[in-house]
Amino acid sequence: MIKIKEIDSLASDIWRVFISGSSSAGKTYFAKQLLKSGFFKYDRIYYYHPDIQEDFPVDWNDLPVFCQAGLPTSDDLLSLPPYSVVILDDLFTEACKEKLISYLFRVLSSKKKLHLIIMTQRYFAEKSNGLNIRNCSNYHVLMRNADERTNERVGYSMNLTEEIRTANQVNQTRLYPYIFIDRTNEARVSGVQVYTDIFSKEKQVIHKNSVSYLIRAKDFEDQYDILDSTSAKLK
Repeated sequence: MIKIKEIDSLASDIWRVFISGSSSAGKTYFAKQLLKSGFFKYDRIYYYHPDIQEDFPVDWNDLPVFCQAGLPTSDDLLSLPPYSVVILDDLFTEACKEKLISYLFRVLSSKKKLHLIIMTQRYFAEKSNGLNIRNCSNYHVLMRNADERTNERVGYSMNLTEEIRTANQVNQTRLYPYIFIDRTNEARVSGVQVYTDIFSKEKQVIHKNSVSYLIRAKDFEDQYDILDSTSAKLK
């Protein structure tokens, strides 16, 4: 017999994702993987970038992406259909100066059913509206940073110091490592908040300061008989 625990992981209706990491750390690649993962439903992607000289600065392959330089206007946002994805790439400094973007994260995203992904090279770069954007993001992704202490500072601010340290150790041999932090209430209650792999068949998590894996219910039930809500036995 073994102990079991059912986890409803990464099941938010609306995703607001804050991705930080140094240049070439893999932020855009992670965003592409996330959009192809099927974790959340969407119809269109609106990609906002800082370079006015390029129409398509990123190759999105076959994803349904509309590209535009600069931040979206209120008219842009109000015209988006529900379950669109808004990506703000390398526009964090500009976003923090605009109350509209703070409002987008705090209110409009939920009202209009808009998924948000914002990418920056510096997690703690901006205050005021920047803090609002971070606090309203229900998922945070920490990639490799030029300042190696950044991720531990984030862990301390979220009361996840030991989990982040363990995740850093797990990621030492990975070429493009990331730490995925689930800030939803469900994750806080379950204790499963820090992931080092969300895209594999079995998600790798840091739970109670050790490496664990989440197994899909069907795969588990193929091998085990569930006795009750906390235990199972091998078939």
